[in-house]
Amino acid sequence: MAVGFLGGNFEGNDGILVPLDFKNSICFGQTGSGKTTGYILPNIQSRLHSGHSVVIFDYKGNLHAHVKKLANECGRLGDVVEIGPIWGHRFNLLFNIAIKDIEKWYRSLFTGKYDYWDISACSLLKTLYAAQRFLYESHGILEKIHSYYDYIEPLDKERPIYPTFAWIGETLNVTSMRALMEKFRVTHQYLSLTLEVEELRNEDKNALLCLIEESERFNAFLSRYAKLKEEDSGDETGNHGVMSCLLNTIQDGIECNVINGEGFDLPELIEQQKIIIIYADTLGQSIARLLNQRIFAFLARRTIFLKEIQPVSIFIDEAHRVLAPRCLPEVSLCRENCFEYLMSVQDRILLENTLGEHDVEEMMVNIAHQISFRNDSIATCSSLEPFCYRNLQNARFGKANPIFFDKHELTMVVCAHQQLLCVFERFTDMPQNGGYLVHDVEKSNDSIAIFVDSDGVARDLRVYDKHNLLTKWQNRSLHRTNESSDTNVDSRSKLQTTQTHQSQESIDNFSQTINKKLEEFRVQILQIQDRDKHVQDELERIYALLKRLLP
Repeated sequence: MAVGFLGGNFEGNDGILVPLDFKNSICFGQTGSGKTTGYILPNIQSRLHSGHSVVIFDYKGNLHAHVKKLANECGRLGDVVEIGPIWGHRFNLLFNIAIKDIEKWYRSLFTGKYDYWDISACSLLKTLYAAQRFLYESHGILEKIHSYYDYIEPLDKERPIYPTFAWIGETLNVTSMRALMEKFRVTHQYLSLTLEVEELRNEDKNALLCLIEESERFNAFLSRYAKLKEEDSGDETGNHGVMSCLLNTIQDGIECNVINGEGFDLPELIEQQKIIIIYADTLGQSIARLLNQRIFAFLARRTIFLKEIQPVSIFIDEAHRVLAPRCLPEVSLCRENCFEYLMSVQDRILLENTLGEHDVEEMMVNIAHQISFRNDSIATCSSLEPFCYRNLQNARFGKANPIFFDKHELTMVVCAHQQLLCVFERFTDMPQNGGYLVHDVEKSNDSIAIFVDSDGVARDLRVYDKHNLLTKWQNRSLHRTNESSDTNVDSRSKLQTTQTHQSQESIDNFSQTINKKLEEFRVQILQIQDRDKHVQDELERIYALLKRLLP
């Protein structure tokens, strides 16, 4: 029946395999028309066999088992990495992100009016990120200097955390703002004093100067929030409102444990030929969009710092939920850096509602392969049978070769993958025994997954990261042991005395160095001629002030 309808324009029954030319592809089609089985899965299979790294944004949550089956068929099941489930991969989505990229992402969340509150909230987000990054980097530089000069030590024993969405959420209250500002002020002052040490190497001085210069750009802005009162009243109402606005906007990121880990290592995984499945419905639309932007930014620039690059294919189901303006596929960029987008969406109008009509037009120019299954918005495609498609470039019709798997096959490969990763041993208190875990997007924040046993019976099961819990317990036990007053009192007292003596010695050495510098400064003051008496008086005043600040 389909062949009779398609007539002389029928391309054949060879399926829709997009050429490996990095020119991008998009497929339109209503639910049930055959997009997943006839377009997405065959092209994933093609890229896996070609050795590509593959990134898959799965919004419906039904692709992961099919991808694992395809990966297993070509001997790459061990390359599959999941992002979204509790037992999946974790990272810090904000790690090493440029401040301008934070602003670009934040603006992309607003398809309509971007008003005063949103602009102010974005400024606060950038400032909080920059302030905590300043503390993180300052500690690292001081640790490096300490390796050369024992008397210059970091202010804290442990390095501050790199800013995450979770940390930003915890900071959006008056008490935390004040604590951050005080820490920022003390660190800034300490870096300034350290800079006066004559023996410092030039590279260390330059690093300190860069940090101090960066901190001064957001000092005044942050001070406004550090002076807030607990109650929301009077002139402070606006700043309280800005904090609430930011908190509401980044709530997805705050609640998503997956992206609040350590480091952003997805670029490394991509270059290691991994198959990355992203449960986009778990991340939320705003975070999925930021993740795509970060991957895009890496791929678009990797020829600058990598001699050899790995071909990468990015599949996006429900593309309108992930794409963002100013971060769209461009043919020349994709071909030069060997990556491609293969996307699907029900209707073009969904893209236009998200990106705007002008941006969609611009994007289509950069998509060489455009296909449509049954689609009411395209008159020539409204009556197509399932798995029949139209090539929108040459107006020819064809029929896809869909890929179907038996449910038992999919169950077996999911079990095999979880067994390979020791999921049950690491995240549950029960043996696998032929069962498997299903990620439950609704209950993932409550650490609940669905356990399906070997007979197919499903029930809720609490899952947790045993390694993290063990680490926390060990740290708490160590803390309790250190605070105990009835165990190893003598040895601990000696240790504390030694540490105190060493700390005091370091402070004394540092003070001597600074005092020596100050005395040299005073000698220079006294050498100024009498005709510059007013300058001399001003310098004497500065000298006296610095002298009081020193220990």
